[in-house]
Formats: sequence, structure tokens, C-alpha cells
Amino acid sequence: MAHHRVAEIGRIPVRVARSFPLGGCGYLLLGLQGSLVPVWEALREEGAAAAGSEALERLRVAAGVPGWGRELAEDYNPWEARLDAAISLDKGCYLGQEIVARLHTYRKVQRRLAGIRLAGPPPPPGSPVLDGEGKEEIGVITSAEPSPAGDGSTALAMLGIRHDRPGLPVRIAVSAGESRGSIVSLPFLAPPGE
Repeated sequence: MAHHRVAEIGRIPVRVARSFPLGGCGYLLLGLQGSLVPVWEALREEGAAAAGSEALERLRVAAGVPGWGRELAEDYNPWEARLDAAISLDKGCYLGQEIVARLHTYRKVQRRLAGIRLAGPPPPPGSPVLDGEGKEEIGVITSAEPSPAGDGSTALAMLGIRHDRPGLPVRIAVSAGESRGSIVSLPFLAPPGE
């Protein structure tokens, strides 16, 4: 989260923070429980547009941003979640620093967050990712959403590091059979102005 300050919207105090871009400029509004409706009504009166949680999740996946409880979980370390820019190897002591530094120094990262574009509907998290021939399991889906562009779906997956190659065909094992796709570079959507 970037800089923030307390402001009043519709006479309700809220903390306004510039948010991580998920397809454009945005702000995160934090307030007391029960204050959402009056704040939303005041914003709408002024012509503001907002995204609900479903739209926000779709944009998060399209931006390739790791999500809490999905790609940010005890099962994955920060290097695997592609949080390289948020990791300091020079800062003083912090919880987990030795492990993070050791993974980097000895090049022990075994998997990485990758993007997968699929022609069909989004597979459920936990679905196995198979190689293009469907013979070897190479990773697992962590998040998936319909594509914001309306052309199939986009998914985030933790893949074995040697399989994180854009253009590589994959198959996703789902209860109804399988879905085919390919690995793509993250983010799926280019930030505005690029």
C-alpha cells in the first residue's frame, strides 16, 4: 500500500490509500464496519466508479498479483510468489530473513508463480497443471478467473521453475476432463500507458 491519509466522504471518516495498480489507478478505502453504504452513496453522487470484490479479484489475477491465502500462504515463499522487488537482502534483521537469503544465495527456489491463459472456463484452485502431453504434473492452479477481455480465462499457478516458459502448452486436470492452455508472461494485461 502506498501513501495514505484520513479523509471524510459523506461525513464518514475513511482512510484513503493509493492502491497497487490492477489495471489502472485506484484507491483503497478503509472504514468502520457498517460505513460502506453511506460512503458508496456519497461517491456515486459525485460520479465515482467502483469495482466489487468479484471484479477486483478478476483484475488481481489479470495483473498477476499474488493474493492472500492463494499465492501468499505458508506453502509458498516470497521468491516463488515473484515478490522479488519487495524483498531486501540488505535490511537489518526481520522474521524469516535467513531463510529468504539462503534460498536466494543457494538458488534453491524450485517453483515460481506463472500465468496460464485458457480457452475454457476457469479451473478451481488446487487443480493439477500437466505438461502439454498430459503425462507429467508440473504445478497447481492457485487462482483462476474469467478473462477481463472476455476470451476464456486466466489463471495463476505455481509451476516447477523449469516449466515456467511462456508459450509452453499445458493441460489442467478438472472434474469434467481437462482444459488446454499455455503459459504466458505476467501480467496478462499491460499497465496503462504501455
